[in-house]
Amino acid sequence: MDALDLAVHQTAHDFGLPELARRMGKGEQVLRNKVNPHSESHVLTLREAIAMVLITGDLRIAVEVAKECGGGFAVAEAMPRDVGVVMAFLASQREHGDVARAVEEALSDGQISPREQVDIQQQISEARKGLDVLDAAVGKAAKTGARVTS
Repeated sequence: MDALDLAVHQTAHDFGLPELARRMGKGEQVLRNKVNPHSESHVLTLREAIAMVLITGDLRIAVEVAKECGGGFAVAEAMPRDVGVVMAFLASQREHGDVARAVEEALSDGQISPREQVDIQQQISEARKGLDVLDAAVGKAAKTGARVTS
């Protein structure tokens, strides 16, 4: 099971497969088979995957598709934009650590492959998004005058 299969499976089950099937106009068992990564007889179509994202509001499928395509286009990450300063700061630092790890792994053999380049650029993009979330949290805290605590 790869990350995309997992995203499809978790999206359906976290939302509630029976309700998702109803909203998609599918039989529950048919959808259950389509989101089962071990089923070869039922395959989820691209339009069905898009419908899942739109109905559930869960972006995990879209994020995994973006990663598979090299991350060359913007996808809103699952991190909420309405988080506090401390949590946003910690998430931002975690993303910066991911950049460092990707660069370190890529340089372990003394060269950067095209795949490693894509991975590093994806991590940089995620770090930028983390900083955007931190920026929004700081702005909100300053505007509201709320006390920021750890």
